[in-house]
Amino acid sequence: TLVGRTADRLIGMAPGCTWISARGCDGDGCRQSDLTAAAQFVFCPRGRCDLGARVVSCSWGASGPGSMDWFAPILQVWRAGGLVSVFAGGNEGPACGTISEPA
Repeated sequence: TLVGRTADRLIGMAPGCTWISARGCDGDGCRQSDLTAAAQFVFCPRGRCDLGARVVSCSWGASGPGSMDWFAPILQVWRAGGLVSVFAGGNEGPACGTISEPA
């Protein structure tokens, strides 16, 4: 949990921040173009880079070596701009070797 609020207190790893979100997937799946647009939005929402995220949490998964290579330039821009990205370690299963990209 990055950000949250209960009835009486703030919670999470960054409890004093403001939450923004972007939808990168729809009912038909997660297209690369939509994920790219979401990545651009969290970095510089509506052209207002001063309002962009400082930390982004993603729970994405892709199978196969190199399946997330298209995302490398986005990560480079995020890092250069000071945005910290945190990715889930995969949701594939309990066995060794089940962590998928980009984690």
